Formats: sequence, C-alpha cells, structure tokens
Amino acid sequence: MSKHIKLKYSVLQYMPDPIRRESINVGIVFHCPEQAWSKFIQINNRNRIRSFDDEYDSDYIALQFRSMHFEFDSDVLDDYSERFEDINKDYFLEQNTKFYVNEFRFLPVETINTLPETINKDTFDLERTFLYYDRPKGERINTQEVRSLMKKQLSFYNVKNENKDIFLEADYTNQDIFDFISGNNAYKAISFDKNRIGNLSNELKVFTYDLLSRKDLISKYKIYIIYDNNLDSQPSSSKNQKIFEDFISNLNQDFNNIYAFPLSKFAENIR
Repeated sequence: MSKHIKLKYSVLQYMPDPIRRESINVGIVFHCPEQAWSKFIQINNRNRIRSFDDEYDSDYIALQFRSMHFEFDSDVLDDYSERFEDINKDYFLEQNTKFYVNEFRFLPVETINTLPETINKDTFDLERTFLYYDRPKGERINTQEVRSLMKKQLSFYNVKNENKDIFLEADYTNQDIFDFISGNNAYKAISFDKNRIGNLSNELKVFTYDLLSRKDLISKYKIYIIYDNNLDSQPSSSKNQKIFEDFISNLNQDFNNIYAFPLSKFAENIR
C-alpha cells in the first residue's frame, strides 16, 4: 500500500470593501511537499465577482490572478525559478500566502492526508468544495465526498475512528448515525446542494429522529455537523438556508451539544 503524503491548501478570498468585510472565494492554491509542486486554481465564473463588487475592474482582477499563477504554479519554468527553492518544505505555502492582506487574502493553510494515487481526485474535490459554482450542477460535490474529505483531515490529525466499536446505528437501516466518532466527539457530514431539497429534508428528518431517539446515549458527545461550503454562498432567502436554520434551531431546542460549521472551518475546530 502506498505511503500517505500531505496535500496542503489555502483558499483565496476577495474582500473589496474592508468596512463591510464580506468576501467570496475566488481561488485555491495547493502544495504537496513530498512531490515538490504547487498550483493555483482561479475562479472561472467572473460574473460572480462582478455581481459581488460594484466597482469590479476586470483588468485588475486578471492582473491579480496572473500574479497568483506566477507565485504558485511550480510547473511553469522561467528565469525566476528560485521562488520555488523551498517547494519541498512544509512551510512553503504558509510562507508565501502570508503577505496577501488587502482585497485578496488567503485563509489559513489546511492539510489532509492523501495517497499518490488519489491526490488528483482530492485536489479536484477540494476545488469543487471551495469553488462550488464554477462547476456544472452534475459535478458539484456531494455528501459522500464531503465525508471523505472530512475523514482525511481527521486522519492528518491522527484522530482514530471508533465508530465500529460503539454501535450507534440508525433505526431500520442498520447504518451508523455518525460518520466518525473519536473519544467524546461525533461527526456527521451533510451536503446542502440546492438541487436536492426534497432528499435533503428527508435526510435531516431521519437524522433528527435518530438523535432524539438516542438522546441519553449521545448526551456525552459533542456532535459536529459538517456541511459543504456552498450553503454559505447561497442567498439568505434560499430554501436551503431556511431548511438549515430550521434544522439547527430545532436541534438546539432539544440539545446543547450540537455544533455546525462548513468544511472550510472544520480543521480549525479539531486542532
């Protein structure tokens, strides 16, 4: 079996107004120290930036993206290749993203454990997670893929899955209620794709029922609900936002040990 390698990444956000402090994801940079490469992926749907920024300047945005590609695309050889002399170091991405502090800024660097044969799939899934609306509907990330990325982040932090030893199974399906259990922490991944509202409602109802029917058993756990980032990109008036708010509100009436956050904030909550 292949040896695990690290896939590091950082999401690029655009914040045109520092007073409003609203931002959108416009890119993601990847780095694999063991394979000595890095690459920047930019958003292709420029209309999302245009609709977000009243003073959108296409030439300025294009210039910034060219600069990112120059800084991070290690497969492009030129006369300034010394900028990649630390490409095989763990700190390469942290060192080279920390200087972006104005309209364009990178989120803290995150890491997942991957394998040489799956690293391309993992970069593709992360791209679909953080640049959600750049993909056709049929290619957008689903619950199973969110779950897979979540488990790989847990693996990087050496968190062992104890699900098989605990037997918290759902009624009627004999499936585990949670995707991952470690110590007193339980994790559940959910995709809030706006095109699966009917299935989503049923999924949340079943999950809520399973929690309520085992309220005493799960009272010792901190329960983390991890959702894909596209929910944060949807309007506050969207059906999915309403479903999510009602879901969390109802759970909070019955439980005081449930926390929900997007996949992008998952790593910082398990450190």
